[in-house]
Amino acid sequence: MQLADIIAHIWRFCLMLRDLPFLFQEPSHVQHSFLNADNRHKAGKTSLTSTTSSISTPISTNHTWNCPKPNSDLTPVLCSTCNTPENRTQWCGGFDIYTDYEIHVPNTGVTRKFTLVLTNTEYCGDGYVVPRTLINGSYPGPLLEGDWGDWFEITVINELTNCNGTAIHWHGIRQWNTVWEDGVGGVTQCPIPPQIPVGYQVPTPPPPGYTNRFTYRWRATQYGASWYHSHFSLQYANGAVGPLLIHGPTSENYDVDKDTQHIDLQPPAKLINGRGKFLVVNSCHDGTEPGCDPETCNRCVPDEGGYYKTGVEHGKVYRFRIINTSITTHYRFWIDWHEMTVIGTDFVPIHKYTTKVLNIAIGQRYDVLVHANANIEKSPNFWIRMRNCQNIPLNEKCPFSNDTLCTWEESRQGILSYDLNSNKSPDLNLEPDSGDLKCEDADPSLLKPVVPRTVPQPNDSPYFRDAFPVSLNTYTESGNEVRHWSLMQSGQTFIIDWRQPALLLIQSGILAPDEWNSSYVPIMVNSTGPNQWTTFIIESNWTKTVLDMNPGLRLPDLDVQIDLHAVPAAHPMHLHGHDFVILYQGKEGELYDPKHPPKLQLENPPRRDVVMLPKNGYVILAFRIDNPGSWLMHCHIAWHASNGLALQFVEDQRKILPLMVNNPDYPHVVQQLRQQCNNWQWWYSTECKYMGEVARQDDSGI
Repeated sequence: MQLADIIAHIWRFCLMLRDLPFLFQEPSHVQHSFLNADNRHKAGKTSLTSTTSSISTPISTNHTWNCPKPNSDLTPVLCSTCNTPENRTQWCGGFDIYTDYEIHVPNTGVTRKFTLVLTNTEYCGDGYVVPRTLINGSYPGPLLEGDWGDWFEITVINELTNCNGTAIHWHGIRQWNTVWEDGVGGVTQCPIPPQIPVGYQVPTPPPPGYTNRFTYRWRATQYGASWYHSHFSLQYANGAVGPLLIHGPTSENYDVDKDTQHIDLQPPAKLINGRGKFLVVNSCHDGTEPGCDPETCNRCVPDEGGYYKTGVEHGKVYRFRIINTSITTHYRFWIDWHEMTVIGTDFVPIHKYTTKVLNIAIGQRYDVLVHANANIEKSPNFWIRMRNCQNIPLNEKCPFSNDTLCTWEESRQGILSYDLNSNKSPDLNLEPDSGDLKCEDADPSLLKPVVPRTVPQPNDSPYFRDAFPVSLNTYTESGNEVRHWSLMQSGQTFIIDWRQPALLLIQSGILAPDEWNSSYVPIMVNSTGPNQWTTFIIESNWTKTVLDMNPGLRLPDLDVQIDLHAVPAAHPMHLHGHDFVILYQGKEGELYDPKHPPKLQLENPPRRDVVMLPKNGYVILAFRIDNPGSWLMHCHIAWHASNGLALQFVEDQRKILPLMVNNPDYPHVVQQLRQQCNNWQWWYSTECKYMGEVARQDDSGI
């Protein structure tokens, strides 16, 4: 593929993206091509990924759209009596904000039951009609909420009509001793197959017990805000996401629990809780140009779009939960003329700090308090604003001497109103942006967990000596140029087989590292005693060539003549099964020097489950080895995960099977795992066709 073709495909995918602030989300504007932004998929192959044209529901040709309304039912409704506005640090049964939630959990005896149904439909929350994969017909999906210590029992039903399976991941939920509930197709389960279409001719009968539903059951041992999403290839990028809220104590008092803010980005449009305004341009020719002009494009329905708007009362303190569910974009988020008091990062309560602006990586969550105390003489309305961390709001000056180094972006995305009946423009209260263009997390010194941890000095483990280097590897396959991301020194990319998930292999008896398929990228970590940690470095400034790794090779022996190298980008790295501690987080351009390592923060370091790996920088992370399972770690840029920027920590492997066979809370987990895989293996073997071609896995699978 020529450079011009690659650029065209990247631009086409950029047009498909969209975001939702407050719960950040990203719908797509056009039918997706076979090739994703990193050129992993090759034209002519049909993917089971729900963002390829081979499986996306075709756009109708008529002018009547049946678009579901944005999900407005995202305000918390469970009014627990465990605390009051005057003492939010307290909780029921003697628990409070200082309780170590990894050791002590309230026994509520309550099970919250939910049903999630995935369907193919259309959506136009920003005024532009796109094919979507929605949950319960809404975008975002329904709010799942309960209290700290509750059990969540969630039945997922796959009614997709495009051959796709699915699996739902509960982002940030630790799943302590319940790895089989993590919801990752190809890692912790086989995907949930779809219902068999009426009249579909199958070559063999389905196995006994075949079903298109699966019930997850897990306990909320943490509390705070998060989200759930499909973990089946690129399916969550097509709309299969929703908010998740677990009530518990907080480190600061407030008056009112406000909306769970679900933010999502797919440029050039952004959404807050499913609402936004698509940019009005002049055409919509299959995504080659951004466009939403109803005179030239029947998919443009501007009356369906609109700004997210939320009301406040002067003098009160409101709690907002901000979630970035984007697939490509790290957001810079602020509310004009309001400060935010940050009280939580991901599922970790922290001591408060105050800021005007939040940088929020994909997958991260922030709990913030907003004091409704602004001057409303000019207008009672204030813009809620967000932009790509590297872009500049429209009408503001480029901070560089050369304007070609800047990209401008519309940042006005929602409205905070002291009078919902007022139509006065928020522009009367417009506040200049600070102009910071770095994609970095908040200063780690500000993120002080309320429940502290002390981390022992790292040992000389191989993962601490040799970093996991981010690289983008280009090579040829059957005459096509293919790109894979990797986290390994060898350049091995992550690719699983949906039919043989890691947990099934473990249950079947695989133990030795050399028995694993190298494409599963298993990283073995084992504990030999209590309070044992594993420490590892992730680098994005790494450079290495094929010959460096294979000094005995001559160039003519190589199929590919291109170096493995890091690319100048920030990566939001997410770990399943744990909150990691951040022992050190470098700045953009800060190189890791093993001969002069940095001083590590071992006393109460920041703790969370998503960290921003800085562009041309590095992070040093650690987690306690106390949760047996196979836990994915991956970049949360959807295209990068799809292209293999992942690995899995196989933690205390010999303890996993005993958990599965001797667990009174899950007496049939082994049988369910096998049945689920029998169902999927049969469905995959039917070679389901969509739009005339057999749908096949053609990416990493996650």
